[in-house]
Amino acid sequence: MKVAVYEDNLFWSSRLAGAIRATGHEAIVLRVPSAPLPDGSELAIVNLTSPTMNAAEVLENLRTRVFIIGHGGHKELADLSDTIKAACDLVTTNGTISMRFESVLAQVTV
Repeated sequence: MKVAVYEDNLFWSSRLAGAIRATGHEAIVLRVPSAPLPDGSELAIVNLTSPTMNAAEVLENLRTRVFIIGHGGHKELADLSDTIKAACDLVTTNGTISMRFESVLAQVTV
């Protein structure tokens, strides 16, 4: 499966790409909100709490085109608007997506 990772943080993008590759999938890291979804992508992972990447813009560009996993710090997710969370098919914490990626991936329906 081809996975688009919308992430401008080098640490998180490397960590997520590694977890995706470890499960046998292809990771494509996109660092700007307006980056088009790569052809053939079935899943998008979006950092909802990035201070420098506008999650609302990313989600607007992705709307209804792929399964979307949103992630962020547990404290930041608690303060995030319900509108942003509702635009995702699944919302999880940074810790869960980075440490238990396979269990998160098992919840994806594509």
